[in-house]
Amino acid sequence: MHVKGFTKLHPGIPEHLRGTYAGLAHPAAVDHLVRLGVTAVELLPVHQFAHEDHLLRRGLRNYWGYNSVGYFAPHAGYSSSGTAGQQVGEFKKMVRRCTRPGSRSSSTWSTTTRRRRASWARPSP
Repeated sequence: MHVKGFTKLHPGIPEHLRGTYAGLAHPAAVDHLVRLGVTAVELLPVHQFAHEDHLLRRGLRNYWGYNSVGYFAPHAGYSSSGTAGQQVGEFKKMVRRCTRPGSRSSSTWSTTTRRRRASWARPSP
């Protein structure tokens, strides 16, 4: 599940929480999953990632998060409470809320996809 994608347009989640860990932990999101019979949630990359320069130059952003720069650090862009460490607490609250009895939560920590250095930074063959 993509944290931002799942919560961004959900009508039961307050607008200021949409696209965030707190939005996923909101009762409307959790209750929706329970009504669907979901018992396990696997989160798409939620570790800190970078937006590639070639995307930024086009006014785009890295939606999927497969460009890690901070393994095991929750992505600050998914936080509603702040980006100076507050995202850690918000992430923990989300996990606690989503791991009530009868459910599980897991995260994808992909080590095969990581930020690549710019071509100009690569050593010559």
